[in-house]
Order: sequence, then C-alpha cells, then structure tokens
Amino acid sequence: MKYQLIENYFETPLFQSVVQEYFDTVLGKLMANHTTTVAKGLYIVDGQKRADYYDMPYHVHILTGLIPALFVYEQYMLKQGYAEDPDAELYLRVFMLGFTFHDANKLLHAIQTIDRSDLEIAVSQLDEHVAELGVYEFMPEYDQYKSNVYYLALSVEDGSWVASEDYPVTLNRDEVAGVQRHLCHLADGLASIQNENLESIERLYESVKGKLKGITGTMPMEVSYVKVRHNPYTLLSQNLLNVARKVLLKSGKKVILALREGFIFWGGPVTEQEHDLIAQEYQSGSAEDIKCVDLTNIDAQKCKFGFVGSTPFTVEVLEEIITSMKSRFLALSPNTNAKISDYDGFFTFTKQVIDTYNLPIESKDDNGRLVLSYLDSFNDSQDEEFMAIYNLHKVQWLNAKENTTWQQDLKRWQESDENLPMPVVLKDTGEELNTIPQFLGYINERVSSTSALYKTYLNFIKTWKATMEEDVEEYIAQLKENIIAHFEPEEVGDSVKQQLFERYFECPGNVNLKFLETYNPEVPVKREMCAFTGSAGTVPYKAEVAFAMKARGFSNRTITSLNNNTSHISALFAEENKLRASLFSVGDANLVMYHDFFEARLDVDRDIITSCVKAKNELRLLEDGTIEFDKSSKFQYNLYNLDFIKLAPKVEPTFFLVRKCLRLVQHMGIRTYLSGIMTPYTPHKAVFHFDNPPRFLKQLGWDSIRLVDVQAVLDEMYLVLLFGKDRIESNLLKIAQSRRAYFMLYYLLSKEDRNRVHDTLSKFYNKYLKNDNDMTVTEQLVKLAVQIDVGFKSGAEETWMIRTATEYLRKYHKQGSSREDIIQKICGEIYRKLRMQKQQDMEVIKAFATAVYDELFIKDWKGIIPSVNVEKDWIYQFAFLFKEHSLIRMREATARRVQQELLAESLEITEENVKAKLSDQSKNYASAYLNIIKNLK
Repeated sequence: MKYQLIENYFETPLFQSVVQEYFDTVLGKLMANHTTTVAKGLYIVDGQKRADYYDMPYHVHILTGLIPALFVYEQYMLKQGYAEDPDAELYLRVFMLGFTFHDANKLLHAIQTIDRSDLEIAVSQLDEHVAELGVYEFMPEYDQYKSNVYYLALSVEDGSWVASEDYPVTLNRDEVAGVQRHLCHLADGLASIQNENLESIERLYESVKGKLKGITGTMPMEVSYVKVRHNPYTLLSQNLLNVARKVLLKSGKKVILALREGFIFWGGPVTEQEHDLIAQEYQSGSAEDIKCVDLTNIDAQKCKFGFVGSTPFTVEVLEEIITSMKSRFLALSPNTNAKISDYDGFFTFTKQVIDTYNLPIESKDDNGRLVLSYLDSFNDSQDEEFMAIYNLHKVQWLNAKENTTWQQDLKRWQESDENLPMPVVLKDTGEELNTIPQFLGYINERVSSTSALYKTYLNFIKTWKATMEEDVEEYIAQLKENIIAHFEPEEVGDSVKQQLFERYFECPGNVNLKFLETYNPEVPVKREMCAFTGSAGTVPYKAEVAFAMKARGFSNRTITSLNNNTSHISALFAEENKLRASLFSVGDANLVMYHDFFEARLDVDRDIITSCVKAKNELRLLEDGTIEFDKSSKFQYNLYNLDFIKLAPKVEPTFFLVRKCLRLVQHMGIRTYLSGIMTPYTPHKAVFHFDNPPRFLKQLGWDSIRLVDVQAVLDEMYLVLLFGKDRIESNLLKIAQSRRAYFMLYYLLSKEDRNRVHDTLSKFYNKYLKNDNDMTVTEQLVKLAVQIDVGFKSGAEETWMIRTATEYLRKYHKQGSSREDIIQKICGEIYRKLRMQKQQDMEVIKAFATAVYDELFIKDWKGIIPSVNVEKDWIYQFAFLFKEHSLIRMREATARRVQQELLAESLEITEENVKAKLSDQSKNYASAYLNIIKNLK
C-alpha cells in the first residue's frame, strides 16, 4: 500500500519502502491489537496520582519519535554515503524495531520485581510475542539479529541501559551502540515531549531544540517554526498553515511536529522570499477550498453568489452553476393551489406554453404544487442552448435592482405591447393569447403576487426569440461576459485574507507589523458591530454568508426580535463563514469537533489512518473516503482535522455522540475535543474532552475521559443500553445523581429483563464500583447481613433487613432517640422477624444494626436522613449485593455438603461425581461447584 505523505517526507526509495512496510506490518499489528494500550497518560497507583501526562496510545508514542528520528537517520546516511550500502536496509530495520520495543513493558503489561525492572522482564518475553506483532513479516531474518534489537530497546532508557549489555551487539558496534543508540534517545525525547507544557508553539520549539542537542555530534540539524496567533477565524487560520506547509515543503523544509496554532519544521527560519510566497499563495489559493456551487443561493425570487470576493468569478464557475443547478432557475412563486385562484387553469396554461414553444421543460403537479424542471436528457443542442440562455437571463432579472441595464430590460418586457411569437391557445377554454399584455393579464387575474412569475414566463418568450434570431454562441458568450463583469469586484486595496495574514501570521525573523499602520482600536457602536467578533461589521449578514447563526431572527439588541433589520459581520468573518459553508454541510452547527492523534501531532495523520483501516477488519472504507467503524458511526478525514456538527440539547443525542467518540478512540486511537463554534481550541490531556458540557455529562464524569478509562466508560454505556434504549434519558439522569441508581433501576425491571441484565450489572459492579468509597459501606453491611439471613428468590427477601433498619432509623431519629436506643430498636425488630427460624446470634444482629447507624447514617449520610428517593438507591444496592452474597453462601453450603458426601463414600471429587450429587436444577453448574470445592480446601 502506498502512503503519500511518507513518500513526501523521505528522500530515498530505501526509507520510503521500508517505512511503508513497517506501516503495513508492525504498526498495523500494534493498531489492530493495542489501539488503546497506554504509553503516556494518567497513572494512578494505589489511589495516588503518580503521573499526569497528555494521553497517548502506544503506537502513536512510537511514531511521534520514530518518524523524525528516521528523517535524521536518512540525512546521516546520505551524508556518510551509506544510503547505497547493501547493509543499510538491515541497520534501518534493526533501528526501527529497537525503538518500537523501547517501552515493551507498557506493551506487554510487565510487572517489576525486586531484582528486575519491568522493561527487562518485558524484553525477555518478547520472543513469545514478536510473531503476533508482525515482526517476521517486516524482518524475516529477525532471529539472527534480535540481540541487536533488544540491546537498543534496553539502552534507550537511562534506568535500563546497564541491562542492555546482556544482549551482545553482533552488527557494527559503532553504528548500533553509537549512532542508533543516540537516535533512539532523540526519538524517545521527541515522543516524550507530551509530558511537557504544550500550550504554545514557542515552548514546543524550545523543547525540540533541546532534544536535538544530543545528536549535534552525529548530525547537526536546524529547526524553526511558523505560527498563526490566536484569533476567531478557525478555518482561515488552518488554511494559512496548510499553505505554509506546502510552500516550505517545496524548499525541502518538512514538518516535525505541529500544534493547532503552528508547526515546527526541519531547516532554517522562513526566508523573506518564502514569506512573500506564502502570502501570495494564501491570498490566491482559496479556490481549492471555496465551493462556488454550495455558496450559490437560487430560488424563485433571488440569485446570490456567496463566493464573490473570495474566489474569482470565472466563465467556468458560471457554467458550472447554470448547469449543475439548472432546474433551480425554474422555481415558481407562488405555485400552490392555495395561492393561485384557478390552479387547474394555470397548470393547463403552463403546459400549453411549454408545448407551444416546444421547450425542453416538463411540468407536474406535486400534491397541489406546480413544479417545473428541465428534461433529464435534451433532444439536441438547441435544447442545451435554450437552458443556458434561459438561466443566464434569469440571473440578470433576479438581480435587476442592482444593474440599470437589466432593470430597463425587465421593465421593457413587462410593459411591451408586442405580439407573442406564437399565440398560446388554452385547450380547456379555447381562449387565445396573442399579445404580451394578454399573456401577463392571464397570470395577473389568477395570482396576486406576480413579480417572480413574470420573470419566469416572460423569460420563456425572451429566450425562445433569442434562440431563433441571434447568433446563439456569440449571444451566450456576451451574456456570460456581462454577468461576470457585474459581479466580479475590482481589485481595491488589500484583500480580506491579506489582512488576516498581516495580523496573525508569525515566524522568527519576520514579525509583520504592517497592519498597525491602519489599526483602529475604536469599538464600533452596537448596530455597526460584527455579530460574531465585536469588530466593525461591514458585510450584511445574509443567507449567502450565514453559518451556524441564521441570517434573520438575530439582533444585537435582543436575540428574540423577529423581522429585525439585517445584522452585519466583519469581512474576515464573512470569509470564514464562506469557507465553513463550503466544507461542511451542517449549516446550523452549534459545536465544532476537533480530531487528532495527539497534542503535538505528526504530519502523517492520513497515513496512520490508512494503515489503521488496512489493519482492522471491522473498519470499512466507503467510496467517498468515509470510514465506517460502527453501524451508525462514521469518520471522514479532512485536512483541517475538525468537523462542525449540530447537537440537540438533549440527553440521548449527547450520549450517542460521546459513545461514537469513544468508539473512535477504541477503533482508531483518534482523540476528540468538543467545544462551541466560537470557543478557541485549548490543549487538553484527555483522549475525549467536552468543553462546557451538559450538566449530566459532568456529573457522570464523562466530560473529560482519559485513555485508561475509555473501556470502563464504554462498558458502562453498554450497561445503560441494556437497561433499555427507550429509557436512556430518564435512566441517565438518575445514574448521574448516583451510580447506586443502577440497582433501583434493576429492581424496576420485569423478572425476565432482570435475568437479562443481572450478569452484566454484577460484572460491572465487581470490576468498577466495588472498591469505590461510596460502595464500601454497603458491602460491609451486606457481609454482616448474610450472617443473619439469606435471600435471593424475591425482592421482599432481598430488601426486608435493610428496609427494617432504615425505617426504624428514620422513625426514631425524627423522634430524637439516642444512638443506643435506635440500635436496640433495630436489633429487636430484626430478631422479632427471625424468631420463628433457627436460633439467632444476637452479636451479629447488633453488629449489623451498629454499622447501619455508625457507618451508614453518621459517616456516609453525615447524620442527615436523605430523601426517600435517595434512600431507595441505597436499599436497592443493598438488595442486589445481598442477593449476590446469599447465592455465594448457598453455593458454598451446597459444595460443602457434596464434598462431605463424596469423602464419606470415598469417591474422588470429579465433575461427574459432583454432578451426581446435585439436584437437576444445579447440574448445569457442576464445574462451578467443583471450583468452589477446590477453593474450600
């Protein structure tokens, strides 16, 4: 598989081919099997935070250091003349594998011992795993040279370099232990920059420079950076950085690492010539991003070209519009039976006009609406010419108020007393329309609002005459020339994008202060203020420049005003909105979703995605480049690594959006940052972060999710879905208040649904909740309760003891009883209810009652009786755990009985013998009982 960015990054076929093989083998296996294996992130040991770095999965950590180090290695080989050496490929593969395994302890989850570090142990275990990591596909002779690989893996870290000597270097020691070891240190240093402050490109630049000092003796490398200072113009800024990338790439200056605000590249600072070229390319290069058709708004009453001023209005652009949007020029207003007094007659009239002049148009009645459209295929070139001329005429007449010549032409046709070229005979009445006044009069009698209809029906006549009487090709060319001359603005002063470049683009040695010459710090009055940025609003905020916020219904005075005067936005934000509308289909977006692999990201994002798609069977690449990783979840890469989305302010859509983002992490290792469309991007450590999230999301702790917690949250989401897809909102709001709500929700289910949910809820509790401080008190109470009684057959059996305790606690605390009195009353009531059963141990009952008062009421409830609904959560949690522990005790009792019977009969304790001693209902669990017996021993 070819990787375009890799080919642009490396100069030699050797490095291009070997790195591509690495992506298809080792990297592919890492992404397939270790997508969420943590290399950097949040580390908590025994409840204490040991480290808090930016989240980074293993494969991303490797690539962050490996790709730049390989660039240096390639330059070194070229300088030394090694690139053509027959052994160069062998050394290259050894180096890549050595660095790949330098954090093998995290890859294999090795545990440190007293005498050996976790990395030493992991390296000693690599032989068992290299096959599943695609190493033999990448390097068939791996076994012959693996000691060199293990030497490099151990020599990277200062704490394990001594142990590296246990693995002899069989290749040239100067190359492996000298050059390659230094390059591994460089790679690890760059990969670990994530540990540092990444809030500015300057800090990242200083960090990279510091890491490169370690290889000065091997290969001196110069680096520099460019940035776009913080501003509200998200896409314009990213567009500028993309242009800078392309310009600098032509000079051989390739990106090392990048932030949202800029990037660091190999080579010296931007030269004056490069600086001017970036400015020139940026100002003229928007045509590749601005989609003219998408920014053209045509209906029965208007034709607006929203791209004007952002990209040249050329003949090709005009031809594309009149062809691709051809039927929109036939829109009618009014066109419904509610607005036309004689709808059937008007429909017949329209059909007769089309037939009389043999127009390449069809009319139809769409549920009481008259709809016109061009034929799917034209009969000859005359039909094509008619369509072109008609649409060009319509452009002029729909914009007649802005052009005196077009206005006079429309007025002349509307006031003409000429005869029609051919009379229109109405079949239903036999009426014959011979003149233009008769023609327009027929329309006027049936429609109260005629302006738009006159432009449509008169245009039929005008266009037909033009096709009959004129040199058609010359006539069409003249129409196009007139339209473009009207709309294409003259070059006046600085372009809008030049203003952005001068204000915000920055690089060492080229601090542009030209914008200060015309800088006006005055704040405009409200009615002249940009609705988005607060700067001077010079562009009317109309549909052609609207995005996210509707063009009407907004006012600087009040957000609820309707039919207000048009607001304004700055020319720069108008340009930003045009770019947004061109690239993103969600015109009413309220959130922006940023995607990336890590904070300081490589310039090979697309290649990583390509490799991931190839490595994972569950990912499907659709024809348009969209990656489908779930039945209802898709991802599409774009150069901006962001997406504008519309999220309804409801619980369920938010739940599924977060789930989609976590599935994206799980499948592809891609991070997500969600924020408002006007909120600037902020560096973040979490693999998923929702800026200013809904309250329920924050209560759940799902607003910022670390890589180590992704699986836990997905497991919980699966549990939420299991409780009922039709109850997601109500259930989540309860769970957000307290995770104990799961147990109440469980007991509200039918018996059949409880059986379906039970095992998943039990596993979730034991894996994620059992050791939480909020849960331990209930666990203690249950352990005491099962010594008093057991119950697992009904809700009443499972809740009676805790209900009795809390009822008496509530009742007598309210009466002001003392601690001792309340405990005694709880003990007495429990004993009374059990007196008909076997003799009870009063000490255990007292211990339970005391724990209810001291641990539950005093410590957890802080001496305040909670509301009945909150109390129910505690009761149902107790009931669920009481059932679990009761079952365990009953199974242990059964296992002991079976064990004693088998031993009494001198029978071997096997699964068959155990099964023979169990009741029919329990025979299916014979192997489980056998395990219990073994544990009892």
